Amino acid sequence: KTFNFNSAEEVAADPIHLFKVLKDQIEADDQIDPETKARYMDIIDNHIKVEYMTYVENEIKKAYLESYDSYGQNIFDRYLAMAHAWLDDREIEDPDTGVMMNREALSAKLEKIERPSGIANATDFRNDIVRFSLNYSNQNDGNNPPWTANEKMREVIEKKMFDNIHDMLPVISFGAKSSQEDQEKHQGYLERMQARGYTEEQVKRITDWYVSSYDNS
Repeated sequence: KTFNFNSAEEVAADPIHLFKVLKDQIEADDQIDPETKARYMDIIDNHIKVEYMTYVENEIKKAYLESYDSYGQNIFDRYLAMAHAWLDDREIEDPDTGVMMNREALSAKLEKIERPSGIANATDFRNDIVRFSLNYSNQNDGNNPPWTANEKMREVIEKKMFDNIHDMLPVISFGAKSSQEDQEKHQGYLERMQARGYTEEQVKRITDWYVSSYDNS
């Protein structure tokens, strides 16, 4: 039933259709008493769906993230420059405003990046990242490491990028785009989801379901 849920468009199966098939079957089965039906529905809605939401969120974010590799690198490079200056207690210029930032201002900027990840000890974390980056730079002709090279920093940047799902909507959502850049990133997102085994219809359905579930949570 799941594979043939919408056979006019495609013969394929995904968990979203499976949830619907299961719930319809439970509801239609007269041999199941109301209390058991309610328990089964609760298992689907509050356990299975929750686990699937975590899984599909990870799938969507991975596909989205690859559209923003340069953005992630920019966050890392700026964080590194600010953390290095903060540790040296020297001022540097804010590239956005041109205003010189002292140690207090630098710490406030760094905290905005760190906050979504709940960094417990900012001083140790900043020391670790600067030390890691200096070691990498010394071995790679003075270049900064890729933003994904340090697992802890990668997690911080991902959390920063995904702090608000609505920042992702222009890329992952289906429909008219406000710019050619968003359209190209959306196409890249679609292709990467398809490379993970989803059909185009499934990508749309899963994306719409994820956004709708998030908004209603």
